[in-house]
Amino acid sequence: DLTDLVSYSANRRRYRRELEAATPPCVPYLGVFLTDLTFLEQGNPATVEVAAPCGGPPRQLVNWSKHQAYARVLEDVRFY
Repeated sequence: DLTDLVSYSANRRRYRRELEAATPPCVPYLGVFLTDLTFLEQGNPATVEVAAPCGGPPRQLVNWSKHQAYARVLEDVRFY
């Protein structure tokens, strides 16, 4: 049933499973990927504070894991 497929329950789990099982090329619903990117942006800081070696002041570094998560989402879009 289409209603079940696009349901918001469990972060569109059924849709994501069906998309993973699909054989490319296909046209995925981009709203799912845009939602993922929005939550990554809003839910993760741009920088992280890291303790400096030898007891110096903490340093602000780019949150590399946030950018890796962006790359995973974009790779999923590119795959299809």
